[in-house]
Amino acid sequence: MHAKNGVDVSIFNLPEYKNGFLQSYKHSNIPFVFGDPENLADIAKNYGAVIASAHNSVPWLKPLEQLQPGLKLGYYIQGFEALMFPEGSPEAQVAIDLYISKGDEGLYKNQVDKR
Repeated sequence: MHAKNGVDVSIFNLPEYKNGFLQSYKHSNIPFVFGDPENLADIAKNYGAVIASAHNSVPWLKPLEQLQPGLKLGYYIQGFEALMFPEGSPEAQVAIDLYISKGDEGLYKNQVDKR
């Protein structure tokens, strides 16, 4: 874990992105943890919060809610992700639906907004 200002931070990413991620962020002091979404529940036990940073990773948080009720969950929206995909594509629609959701997954976005 990387501690700065009293906060320990690590970044979780998928194994298939490991080589490119390590190359792109080779000067980072923040430790990286690579694993599959199924591993996230075990990894999350070491943390007080898990924040998704892409719309397609938000569903990974849902199981954590039930397994670790005190864990803080969030969705950090870096930008309007639908614009990263071709207009009308399934990926763009998923990003739009998540962004405007008021249901379970919208809760993550709102929790982050409240902090």
